[in-house]
Amino acid sequence: MAFDAQGNEVGKLFVGGLHQSTNTDGLHNYFSKFGEIEESIVMMDNRTGRSRGFGYVKFKDPSAVDEVLKEKQHVIDSKEVDPKRCNINMRGKNRRSLKIFVGGIAFEHDEETIRAFFQSFGNVTDVNLLSNPGRPRHRGFAFVGFDDEDVVKKLIKMHFVNLNGKQVEIKPMEPPNPQKSAGYMPPGMLGLHGNGRPVRGAGRMNPLHSYNMPYANWNQWNQGGGAGGAADMGG
Repeated sequence: MAFDAQGNEVGKLFVGGLHQSTNTDGLHNYFSKFGEIEESIVMMDNRTGRSRGFGYVKFKDPSAVDEVLKEKQHVIDSKEVDPKRCNINMRGKNRRSLKIFVGGIAFEHDEETIRAFFQSFGNVTDVNLLSNPGRPRHRGFAFVGFDDEDVVKKLIKMHFVNLNGKQVEIKPMEPPNPQKSAGYMPPGMLGLHGNGRPVRGAGRMNPLHSYNMPYANWNQWNQGGGAGGAADMGG
């Protein structure tokens, strides 16, 4: 494994924005027109068995990377993709800085709906919609990963967005404070009496709202378990 002066792995591309149907063969076949490929892979989510929306291509001749980047547009399976040099500096990047927490998601919205919505802000690398084991409905919150930290900062600054008719809350990826409630409490959930005193039990989790469930094992996902983000730039 060799790197140039800018920290780019020689001859290797990171390819983001892949269609869910694009597999390793499709990725290989497309980029093989630019030069002989040593290895290629589409990264899969071990939990769902679905594509994570990005992959890597390693060329035998490093100059092939330049040929790829000379072209302004690349389309695989009818979807424009985003090839970039694979940079070692991304390995040390704080993965939380490339992800957001999205709370208050409507139960009828699935991972594809969430991905399609946030794709308008930037290239989405991961969507992890938390589910309740043994239950058909998800828990109302998700983690969304991007390959651009500026996109994450912009969304966090917006705080609230309308996701297909449902207002959702965006927060930075931070470990939950154990001193506070373990559940995600959307704004307005805490009831108050007319005198400003809290209603007894209002701070408890409301069983009618699955998004009040704890962050649970989000940290496993964040640390590159089955569904880590695009910060694994080293392949």
